[in-house]
Amino acid sequence: MTKLEYLLTFISILIALGVSDIFVSLHRLLRVRKDIRWHWIPLTWAFTIFLSAINIWFAIHFYLDGVLSNTAGGFILLIMPIICVLLLSMAVLPDKPLEDGESLLNWYFDQKNYIFSLFLLNWLSFVVVKLVQQYDAGVPLFWGQISIAIPALIFVVLISNRNYWIHAILTVFVAVAFFMEVLSQRMALI
Repeated sequence: MTKLEYLLTFISILIALGVSDIFVSLHRLLRVRKDIRWHWIPLTWAFTIFLSAINIWFAIHFYLDGVLSNTAGGFILLIMPIICVLLLSMAVLPDKPLEDGESLLNWYFDQKNYIFSLFLLNWLSFVVVKLVQQYDAGVPLFWGQISIAIPALIFVVLISNRNYWIHAILTVFVAVAFFMEVLSQRMALI
């Protein structure tokens, strides 16, 4: 087994754990579907995290050929975004069935600080990985691009307020933007 195959296997296990947790949590919700009040916002975030996990799995081989996969410390840095997606997968839907009449939206607002802190940590760890890889490749660093600050700002806004409309609008915005990003990356792989 080559080093690349060994690393891909480990990463695949982490991603599979996250994806399976999303489906287990969804299954638990579906079993009590008549007893809870459903809402689209947490389900949209769950779908977005699912897409993120699949996207990472398809794209990870691009990252495993660089400097970060040559040492244990570099590999830990490399898998930080993957660990964050795993934790997000476990956090985005309730682990236990909601009680009769409980709202999925209320549960979401109770958990939003944890969920979006993980999103923020995920984004920051991804930026660090990209910076290290660009530095290693001799590519000029992209700190000057404002686009790296936009996701962080969105997650800070989602952490800092409970306004339904802000969460609804930003949920749609992030889900559509991420879906378009996944489609464009998939097209680039063909």
